[in-house]
Amino acid sequence: MRLDDSGHLPMNIVHERTTSMLLFQLAHEPDIAGRIDAMNGLKSVLASGSPEFRISFVAALQDRIAKDSSRLVRKLAQQGLAKRPD
Repeated sequence: MRLDDSGHLPMNIVHERTTSMLLFQLAHEPDIAGRIDAMNGLKSVLASGSPEFRISFVAALQDRIAKDSSRLVRKLAQQGLAKRPD
């Protein structure tokens, strides 16, 4: 659930989300800012994530590169793949 679609509130609202919630948000969020927010959240847990999470993260980025309607989201997903730690 997003409280501030399109970022109109004058302050940031931070709440903890599980990796499964972030993966779902990245795949299904209608708002570009929400998909980018999910991608950034996933990147922040990547270093401490399990090998299974890394596989899911790579698959989610590849899905966004192939299917996302936003050129910016596709570009950030490509950059995320290029910069990910192995």
